[in-house]
Amino acid sequence: MRVMQLCLLFLLCLPMAAQVKKVVPKAPLKAVEGVSKQPLVTDFVIRDCRFETVGKDVRAIATLFNSGTQGASFQTGQTMAVLSMRGANLLCKAPGGGYFLDRGATMEVSQLLKSVPVGTYPATWKANPDRVVPEKDFANNEKACELVVAAPQGPLPDLVISSLTVHPLSGPPSTVFEFKITITNVGDAKAPGSTSLLCRLLLDGVSFTGVAGWSGYVDLAPGQSLVHTIRTNTPLAPGIHEFKARVNAGNRLIEKNEANNEASCTVIVQ
Repeated sequence: MRVMQLCLLFLLCLPMAAQVKKVVPKAPLKAVEGVSKQPLVTDFVIRDCRFETVGKDVRAIATLFNSGTQGASFQTGQTMAVLSMRGANLLCKAPGGGYFLDRGATMEVSQLLKSVPVGTYPATWKANPDRVVPEKDFANNEKACELVVAAPQGPLPDLVISSLTVHPLSGPPSTVFEFKITITNVGDAKAPGSTSLLCRLLLDGVSFTGVAGWSGYVDLAPGQSLVHTIRTNTPLAPGIHEFKARVNAGNRLIEKNEANNEASCTVIVQ
């Protein structure tokens, strides 16, 4: 009887033992959509911007700052920043070999604005405008600024072409025409010849060199004049030709009046 009771107890425990050993497989974890495995931590901002006067020109300068926690590189030719001003977009591109801006680092980008007239000009700098470098936040990439160009004050030079003559007035195609250009400073300050007396010459709207009759430039005090001569060195086609001269052609000198720098004359080739 004792043996039969033990066997019966063993049989009743079998289902329980099998149930304990049964392994239930776990369901696989689902990927969460929209969550990046490695978040972007580069973040470019324009920290500040300013303007510096360079003669008659203005240099616009901005400081590009990586406020993120990871550095990033711009490849050669990629636009690092853009200046929007006067209806134009001026691009600051990465130099040859690219440029790496480390976390917490800054760099200056700039554009030279040539011969900006007197006036007030709103401007906007934007970092990484083409989004070629992934960032944490693109909404903080812009900074607005304003350029104010005031009228020049105090004594200033004023260069004019007070006389432009040609000899002879006409002739056959083989004629050597000689032009005399008189430059006068009608202002009330000295005009430095090294920067301002560059004279641009055009023949029928095309740059003209010819044979120059002077070897250098000198300073012009108020009321002083300087005479240049130039001669044609190639035959001219038959017809009427216009010769035009402009002083301060590089626009590097600040003058009282910019509207009186040109003069012209004509020759007739028969």
